[in-house]
Amino acid sequence: MRSDRLEALKKYILENETVSIHNLCDKFKISRNTLRRDLTELEECGCLTKIYGGVSAIHQADFIPVTERSMCNKAAKELIGKLAAQLVEDGDTIFIDSGTTALNIIPNLFDKKNITIITLSMAVLSMVTKYREFQIMAVGGQYNPDTSSFFGPETIVALEGLHIVKAFIGCSGVTVESGITNMTYYEPILKNKVIERSRKVILVSDTSKMGYNATRSVCPLNKVHMLVSEKQPPMDIINYCNQFGIKIVYGE
Repeated sequence: MRSDRLEALKKYILENETVSIHNLCDKFKISRNTLRRDLTELEECGCLTKIYGGVSAIHQADFIPVTERSMCNKAAKELIGKLAAQLVEDGDTIFIDSGTTALNIIPNLFDKKNITIITLSMAVLSMVTKYREFQIMAVGGQYNPDTSSFFGPETIVALEGLHIVKAFIGCSGVTVESGITNMTYYEPILKNKVIERSRKVILVSDTSKMGYNATRSVCPLNKVHMLVSEKQPPMDIINYCNQFGIKIVYGE
């Protein structure tokens, strides 16, 4: 499938930093025209930049704004949103993270009753205001336009008094060795506070993030109760989840 090839291309380029067009065509057994289309899509997602005769990886230090990240692996994120929404029950108080994957949960909650949604994401707030049946609690602080969310000491204080039934958190990367990782300084601090205040923690992540480490560590993977992805995760992730009793939900 093309989506699988795109993920493999992205991972290979990130691992090798700078790669020639000839190398990529040979490695993935595709024509230059096919490769050109694939690289254009990855470039639009902010994964790479084109250079003379090849491409160069853009790493997590070169942070991509939320508006651009939302277009990466769009179909996978939409499927994850549907699967995650099925875990929400009437009467739940849920936390929805600022990541673009968690954002896709909201359109699939229309049949739920008496739901309270807690978030620090401006993007989530903008979307949930369309649904009058939801109770909405915004966690404020200093606004970060790159993540479209709030952060800072005030945010931590606001999270302290909350009781969350289910927290849907995203990530920039996840591995067995390093656990859940993110790009910015405050995200790990905020996510840990949410995890502390939640009865059940659900990690929503497409498989392109699995096996990849971002700049800052959030927590070990065994801090979550469930993992939701668009397809079956890599075997090392599956084995780890089985070992620690983490339920995996994924699409067909």
